[in-house]
Amino acid sequence: MAIGGKSCAINVCLPLVVRIAFLRGVYVGEATNSETGKPGNNFWNVVDAELQTIREKKGNDPVRISRFFARILKNDCDLYDPDSVESLKELIETSSVSLNDE
Repeated sequence: MAIGGKSCAINVCLPLVVRIAFLRGVYVGEATNSETGKPGNNFWNVVDAELQTIREKKGNDPVRISRFFARILKNDCDLYDPDSVESLKELIETSSVSLNDE
């Protein structure tokens, strides 16, 4: 992958994909709620607050938190690219979390 004219190797793994889906959800939510259609200067504060809320609601339980993030990825795939779940199949199969977890 080339970034700024320089190439770099990026290891795409399920946790990375889930993080991007989470960040996209926060970004879209913030952009939707702003007059400019863009998130404000407090974007990263909102990300931190959202993560704190998730940890609190899930009792800091890693399994419950993982299931929550699996649903975020599933919703992101459904919304932006329903066919992407199939392309993520190998990553999903090598992880310990199913997109169908409740």
